[in-house]
Amino acid sequence: MTQNGKIKPLKIDWISFVQQFNRFSRANQPIIITELDFINAYQWDGENLSELMDNATLTLMESQSDGTFSGRSDNPKTSMMRMSDYLSIIEQYPTRYQYAGIRVDPYPKLAEQVRIPESYGITSLSKPCETNIWVGGKGCITRIHFDQVENLNVQLKGRKKFFLIPPNVKGMRARSPFSFQGHLSHYNLIDSIPSPEKQTIMQQCIEVTLHQGEAIYIPFCWWHEVHYIDDLNINVNYWWFAGRKKTITKPRVLLSSTLTSMDRKFRSLNL
Repeated sequence: MTQNGKIKPLKIDWISFVQQFNRFSRANQPIIITELDFINAYQWDGENLSELMDNATLTLMESQSDGTFSGRSDNPKTSMMRMSDYLSIIEQYPTRYQYAGIRVDPYPKLAEQVRIPESYGITSLSKPCETNIWVGGKGCITRIHFDQVENLNVQLKGRKKFFLIPPNVKGMRARSPFSFQGHLSHYNLIDSIPSPEKQTIMQQCIEVTLHQGEAIYIPFCWWHEVHYIDDLNINVNYWWFAGRKKTITKPRVLLSSTLTSMDRKFRSLNL
């Protein structure tokens, strides 16, 4: 669907999404999801998040000077501090640190709050391969990359802007396809893509602003760049493995995923 010359994703409620989960997964198109009754009952803010994590000591990823961040695979500088201290400085230094992709498993109270009930009948969602929390201040940017898995990203606090690019768009390619950085684009940011490639890519790019209480389904292998909009932004995302029919068509992604996993285990990265 297009609106004002821009591609707009389908927008549906949560119950419709889970009822038609397999069909949407096969279609491999981003979807905006509303009315998330399994998670919206909780009042999310920094204080409550800190409490759910028992004010744990965190390993924070330091962003580049321009606020961009490309993940642990790029060996970023790190800092250690308690969640309460991080939240107290995020307003003063909004783009300096990101609490990026940390598993909820070690924090039982937090894990319980973000758990998707089995009663929905979708094992991929109720038992994902990973559930992660993301926190960042206004101006943080996650550089272009794709996930080697399916992704449901839920906005708990603030807003984020997603730029989504289909996996088969001409001009998009991995930085180093056969390495642990195989999921990173050879372009850092959309703004760095030269013309005329940028014009071709942007014709198929989907721009989405995700609001608190909404979720976005990002299919396997879709490129995405993410901008943090508000002073405090909190997300939880659920990763699950794509079906055999999806993965078998992309052997490069399978190799990249394997190498990435091996590298993270070797360096003991919790991601």
